[in-house]
Amino acid sequence: MTPEARHDHLLGIVRGWVAAVLGFAGGEQVSVELSFQELGLTSVTAVELRNGLQSATGLRLPSTLIFDYPTATAVVAFLLDSLTEADAEVDEETQLRALLARIPLGRLRAAGLLDRLRALDGATESTPDTPEATAADADIATMTPADLIRLTMGT
Repeated sequence: MTPEARHDHLLGIVRGWVAAVLGFAGGEQVSVELSFQELGLTSVTAVELRNGLQSATGLRLPSTLIFDYPTATAVVAFLLDSLTEADAEVDEETQLRALLARIPLGRLRAAGLLDRLRALDGATESTPDTPEATAADADIATMTPADLIRLTMGT
């Protein structure tokens, strides 16, 4: 999506959830300029709204979201920033995994990194020709970026 389309899409989601928790007929009835408190949001409906937005976005949102960002526009700005950060983390992980995937396993073994990868993943040491070694090699794909970075840095 373009940045504008992403903003508009998120605004529609936020307005839709506000309308749902407040019992409005639709999101178009939710003013982006009025605060949630002015719209009639209470502590209970604020929790419902946060939970709905958390489900819709897949983000872990703070319990104080609605109070820290008191308008639909403010929540959208926060969500855009959070989603951008999440995208950057995924992109970094994808790049790191792609880089490691290009390194032949023989080189990882020769450098002593394959055993370190296995140790990080909880696998036991095995010889390169055993089925356990093949399984451990496959587990590299499931390691977190932080584990992979620590491994390659030698820490």
